[in-house]
Amino acid sequence: MVDPESPQYKAYAWLRGDPDLKRYSAWRREQRFALATFLIASNVESKLRAGFDSCLAFTSCGTSGRIKAITQNKTKQNKTKGFPGFSPSLPPELTLLTDLVEIDVSRNVLSTTSLEDFVLSAASSAPALQVLGCNHCNFGKTTLPTEQLDLHSNLKEFRMEQSNITGTVPSEIGLLTLLKGFSLDRNRLDANLAKEIGRLTQLEFGTI
Repeated sequence: MVDPESPQYKAYAWLRGDPDLKRYSAWRREQRFALATFLIASNVESKLRAGFDSCLAFTSCGTSGRIKAITQNKTKQNKTKGFPGFSPSLPPELTLLTDLVEIDVSRNVLSTTSLEDFVLSAASSAPALQVLGCNHCNFGKTTLPTEQLDLHSNLKEFRMEQSNITGTVPSEIGLLTLLKGFSLDRNRLDANLAKEIGRLTQLEFGTI
C-alpha cells in the first residue's frame, strides 16, 4: 500500500477520513475498504463519500449487512453514462468480503484480458463464488478456461453471452458438480457438448 496512486492506498485514505469510522465494527471497516478498493480500481471513485452505504452502491447485502453480491453491470447500473473504466483483474481485497457469492460485470469491455485470466482472478478474489456474470464483455479472442474451472467448485451459475468466446465447452465443466445453469449464447463455440456435462445432476438449463 506504499504507492499513493494505487487503489488500495486511496481506499485506505478514504476510509481513514470517514468521520464515522470509530462507529464501525471491524468487519464493516474491512467491507468498506474492500468495496472502496474495487470501485477505485474500476474508476468510479466519485461514488465514494462520507456516509457511503456499502449496501446501496453496486451491491446487495444479507440481513446482517454483509455484502453478498457485487454488480457492476453497466446496463443495470447506469444506462446512459456507463462506467469510465473497469479493471479486468479483480482486487484481492475482495477476499475480505467473506459472504460474497455473486459477481456480475456484464457489458464492461474486457478486450485487454483473456477469459482465463478473469476467471482465475474471480476465483482468487471470491473463493465462495456461486454466480459469475460477464455477458457482452467482449474479451480478447479467448476460449473457455479449463484448469481454472476447478477453482470454482461452488459455482452454481455462469453467464457469458456474446463475449467473443471460441472453441469448445471443455470436459472440465464436469467438475462443477453444483452447477444449475449456464448461458453461452452468441459466441463462436462448437455446438458439440462435452459428455462430462452428464455428470451435472443439478443442471436445470444450459444454452450455447
